[in-house]
Amino acid sequence: MNPNHLLAVTACFLICLPVTSHAQQQQMRVERNMEFTHKMTLEAHRATRICSARVEIEYLQNNTLARADGTIDTKDCAAASGAYTIQVRYRDAQGDVKTLETEETWRRDDDQPVHFEGDYPIGDNVDLIRVRASKIRCECSTENNEPGDPEPEEQGDSE
Repeated sequence: MNPNHLLAVTACFLICLPVTSHAQQQQMRVERNMEFTHKMTLEAHRATRICSARVEIEYLQNNTLARADGTIDTKDCAAASGAYTIQVRYRDAQGDVKTLETEETWRRDDDQPVHFEGDYPIGDNVDLIRVRASKIRCECSTENNEPGDPEPEEQGDSE
């Protein structure tokens, strides 16, 4: 670009600006102020926190079923809930190892371990290898007291 051409464009820009009065400038400032109103709806969710759960399982084969009995416990909080996956591994009649997975859920409202039991069909002529829990999830609920917190006082009937 030619430097003389740039100078001519700049000069025209400066000269071609309209002259405005102080009142017009204030009016322009007022017009530039804008106000936006935005409404937003938020869903209230129960406050939770992640906890650590321990699962103990006993299992046995009962003909065509794998039976699992167990407990879930957490020391992190009293009221809690979560999910886990039961994996049943067995060897079929052809000698192939297979695994069945079933997702289960659990919930407790106090500090006592949760007992669970289940029968999982594995078919005829199979050998059960193992049953275990995996993908264990736990969330504390803040609706109830934490372990060690004082229990709320019960209100008696007033006569």
